[in-house]
Amino acid sequence: EEEEKEKPRFAGIPEGLSVETITLKEALALFALPRTLGSYEGQALKASIGRFGPYVQMGKTFVSLPAEFSPYTVTEAEAISLIQSKAQAATAATLATFEGPEGDIVITEGRYGPYIKYSGGNYRIPKGTEAASLDLASCMALIEEQRKNPPKGKRGGRTGSKGKKS
Repeated sequence: EEEEKEKPRFAGIPEGLSVETITLKEALALFALPRTLGSYEGQALKASIGRFGPYVQMGKTFVSLPAEFSPYTVTEAEAISLIQSKAQAATAATLATFEGPEGDIVITEGRYGPYIKYSGGNYRIPKGTEAASLDLASCMALIEEQRKNPPKGKRGGRTGSKGKKS
């Protein structure tokens, strides 16, 4: 009969501290993450440090914490304001919405310019075309054109030599 053993927990040591200089109190504080801050819109608010730095999470929404905030000290109110500002930015990026045969057609302002989101795919809007002036028919025409002629992918290069190593 094997007893259930508790798995050991691990925490990364932040910059400025080393294994030689860290105190027990500082080490135990590192295990405080992920920190539950409260709830917002019926979902738990959590603060933690991930692969890309500190963040706040609400459901499936993740917001990076600016440098002036720490996941150890960020408050519920600060986290809510960060999540609200991200939601407002996403709403502001939407230029137009139409009802299409396979679902909504959304014209969005993206990192590389405006594009169309439709039926799980993204379709670029050609340069010189005014995104705000597009209507349902012109969106469907762009989508059909790009479905027939998908953009050519980058050509694959050689990843290694085929000869023997000596």
